[in-house]
Amino acid sequence: MNPYCRDRINWIGLRSVKLPLPQAVSDAKVATGRQKPLESVSLLFAEIETSEGHAGLGFSYSLRTGGPAQYAHAQEIAPLLIGEDPNDIARLWSKMIWASASVGRGGVAAQAIAAIDTALWDLKARRAALPLSKLLGAHRSAVPCYNTSGGYLQASIEEVIEKATQSRERGIGG
Repeated sequence: MNPYCRDRINWIGLRSVKLPLPQAVSDAKVATGRQKPLESVSLLFAEIETSEGHAGLGFSYSLRTGGPAQYAHAQEIAPLLIGEDPNDIARLWSKMIWASASVGRGGVAAQAIAAIDTALWDLKARRAALPLSKLLGAHRSAVPCYNTSGGYLQASIEEVIEKATQSRERGIGG
C-alpha cells in the first residue's frame, strides 16, 4: 500500500442491466445450431468513489448468458478494494485476478474484473483531468474506426447496404 497517497477507495457501486434488443440477432453460431439468437445484452456497471471525492465509471458486458454470474462475481471481489490506493491499478488487478482463481481467469471472472478495472482507469484519468487516451500516452488526435453492427444473418441485403451507407456518411470507413 502506498503510504504517500491519502486518497482511498471508499465505495464501489455495481449495477447489472439487461438491455433487450429491438430485434433478435442471428450470426454463424445461430446458423450452425450452437446458440440461440441474441435477444439482449447484459451490462455490468462499476462506479468507484474515493475518500477525496474522485469518481470513476466502468462497464463490461455479456451476450446470451453470464450476466447474473458476472454481477455476482463482481459483488464478491469489489469489497477487496475498499481502503486501497486507487493509483495502484496493476496491483489491484492482480488482487482481483488472484481472488478469482477458483472461478477461472477468463469468461465471467475476466468480465467482472474488467468493469472494475475500467472504472479505476477512468478515475485516474479524471483525477489527472485528461482523456484516458492522453493519460496512456496517445500520440494521435483521431483513429480510424469500423462498425461491426452493419447487419447480421437475419438482415436483408437492402438493410445491410442501408446501414453501411449510414456508417460511411457518419465517417466510419469500415
